[in-house]
Amino acid sequence: MIPLFENNYGAGLNASLEAMAMAKPLIITKTEGVSDYLAHGETGFYVSSGNVAELKDGLCTLWENPGTRKRIGSNARQAVQQYMNIDLYVENLVGIIREYR
Repeated sequence: MIPLFENNYGAGLNASLEAMAMAKPLIITKTEGVSDYLAHGETGFYVSSGNVAELKDGLCTLWENPGTRKRIGSNARQAVQQYMNIDLYVENLVGIIREYR
């Protein structure tokens, strides 16, 4: 569980990606800055800030369903490996730098 305050940048992103890379199912507060990194119900769960019922539902779903925990954790790891790895980050950064040279 990664609680966040509303913001427009990726606060909590490193911890989120590290958890995902370790195949851990993640529940995170949905904020603008992290909304592109998790597919709700597929690679983790988003909850609204301060919404205790949503948090409870997410925790209960993961606690009561080992298969769901494993599937979401596995999907999260695969997403990080395919789309959010350091090689892609460097490649994209180099592309941006070259574009503005």
